[in-house]
Amino acid sequence: MNEKKKKRNKWISFIAFIMFWSLLISGGVFGSKMYIEHLKQQIVTDLSNQMKDQLSNVQTDVEGQINDMESNILIDIESLQEQINSFNELLNFTKDSTNDQTDNSNQLYSQLLQLGDRLNELQQELDLIK
Repeated sequence: MNEKKKKRNKWISFIAFIMFWSLLISGGVFGSKMYIEHLKQQIVTDLSNQMKDQLSNVQTDVEGQINDMESNILIDIESLQEQINSFNELLNFTKDSTNDQTDNSNQLYSQLLQLGDRLNELQQELDLIK
């Protein structure tokens, strides 16, 4: 009987040993799985924060470039507007000077025209004298 009890005790010890190792291995697998999930979540959070920071930096850079381009375009538009205004003044001056009557805005041009006419008259008189 003693031998039967020893065999039985060995068998119970073996089963307890197998259960203990099974419990230990499944606990390790479960712990590993939980740790991997935690690492995944931490990596996702870190990547998300890095992406937000990079997108914020890119957005700031793009807004700065857009503002620079906008200011350059406004400067170019102002320059073009000045050139257009100058050209319009010249056109108005030319249009005014083609009239028979002159006003104060184109007195110099009127005087030049009068001098030109006077020079033509003198040239004709000189031709007649020859």
